[in-house]
Amino acid sequence: MRYTVDENPPHPLALTLGMQHVLFMLSGVVFIPVLLSKTGMITPAEAQYLAFVSILVCSITTLIQVVRVGRIGSGYVLFMGTSGAFTACTIDAIEHGGLALAAVLVMLSAPLEFLTAYFFRFLRKIFTPAVGGVVIMLVAVTIVPITMELWVGGPETGRAESMDNLLIGLATVLAVVVGLIFGNRGVRTWSPIIGTAVGYIAAAALGQLEMVHLKTAEWFGLPPNAWPGITLQWDADYWPALIAFAIATISGTIETVGDAVAVQKVSKRNFRKVDYDAVQGALYADGVGNFLSGLVGATPNTTYSSNIALLELNGVAARRVGLYGAACLGILAFSPKVSALILDIPAPALGATTFILMGFLFVTGIKVATLEGMTSETVLLVSVAFWGGYAAQNELFFPDLIPSTLRPLVGNGIVTGSAIALFLAVLIQLKPRFRKILKVPARSGSLPRVQKFVDALGKRYDLPPKPVHNLQLCCEEVFVHLCNADAAEGSNRSVLFRANLEEDAVLVEVTDRSLAEDVDLPRLPADLKTAAPEDLQHLGLFLVSKIARKVNHMRISGHNYISFEIARS
Repeated sequence: MRYTVDENPPHPLALTLGMQHVLFMLSGVVFIPVLLSKTGMITPAEAQYLAFVSILVCSITTLIQVVRVGRIGSGYVLFMGTSGAFTACTIDAIEHGGLALAAVLVMLSAPLEFLTAYFFRFLRKIFTPAVGGVVIMLVAVTIVPITMELWVGGPETGRAESMDNLLIGLATVLAVVVGLIFGNRGVRTWSPIIGTAVGYIAAAALGQLEMVHLKTAEWFGLPPNAWPGITLQWDADYWPALIAFAIATISGTIETVGDAVAVQKVSKRNFRKVDYDAVQGALYADGVGNFLSGLVGATPNTTYSSNIALLELNGVAARRVGLYGAACLGILAFSPKVSALILDIPAPALGATTFILMGFLFVTGIKVATLEGMTSETVLLVSVAFWGGYAAQNELFFPDLIPSTLRPLVGNGIVTGSAIALFLAVLIQLKPRFRKILKVPARSGSLPRVQKFVDALGKRYDLPPKPVHNLQLCCEEVFVHLCNADAAEGSNRSVLFRANLEEDAVLVEVTDRSLAEDVDLPRLPADLKTAAPEDLQHLGLFLVSKIARKVNHMRISGHNYISFEIARS
């Protein structure tokens, strides 16, 4: 890690890395407009307009993600781009009602993300890191075949599986791998750009460098005014399209949650825990992006997972990189010549470099999925959802029995995997449990009630004396810590205890609204013998971290959610 999110690299380095991020995402941003144009569903003028507004909205929303405007934005380097999950439903909407219908459906999907962000504390056990990690892994699995197609070459080029494509891709991969293995920190940072440059050189040497877009593009200019408007007419036939957009939005929301968690892991040297305020902020910014996209007639937005892999690869996660990247996107919107240079990257070079990035992204997804440990339930969710999405993406599961109207959804691995993960997450939460609940005022006089509650737990669950003692100690220390904390604004200062009997442990969750310091990150003085009494306030919390398992403290929307497990034996 060369530069964390709060550090400032030199401006030339930040500018070049910002351009590097744009380099690997621009083709994805304009993918849907190009696809619609190639299939004849929209005119060339409409395609130019869609590409322009899509890039512009991505620039604005990336800037919001990086700088965080109020509660909107993550505060991390999260690049925004056109969502591939919406490709099928966008095509279906255009076929039914044109670009105007697609625009209004994009706008109608935005409130789903706002609502998810606002009520995220109630959905915290559904939109978990395990669910988000599955989606990130499926993003990598979905993009890898595309990278291979870019490398190998499609039949329309007349050079499918040609030796030239093989050599260009191998030269690119070799340059990136050698830079990552043998290079110093600086070389490792530049390895993706070095690999792409080598791909350019190899393509030129083999006579395969075709600057088609660059030759015809203008340096500066605006596209034709082809704003589709917003249709106010509604037909009963539009409801399936709206449902499809809603499902795709939920899938994108899960991906954003996973990305917001993943970017925190790769943006700090000593990552300890997830900041869920940043996750909520990322969802709010995602919703703003979709609303703006619908307003101007662009395609839907979402966070780009591949750029997170690039952050980890080059070891620079500073906000300054995101600011320069957002600025580059804004300039590209008004400079067709510069964007054409990026679009003219030799396909084998782009495919080979992106293939390596997807490898990093897949591992990042695994890290996110296992962030809260691997219980039997987590293993079930991750394995079934991932392989279910993989089977759907590759049409391995009874493809002939799926109605044609559902194939745009069921055939999308990310959407299917998200749906399976959400279904299993809800099912896990509906599992019957023995549950004991206690709600007491947050003052020391309530401590005897907490002690009686723990004694009742011991009898109810038939616990041996030692687990009861450990449970008593941990509950007391956490309760006293919350009582001594300052009250949050508008707090009624009550503490809620919930206890469940798990397979081999008692799970306790404590909830309150206070400004308590993190229970799972206790601060201890360097020397206990010479420490002042006020410096020893967290000593009890340190003991909790040693006695209990899986101590976790989440803060969402001003509420504390503290959980820990006490082994039954």
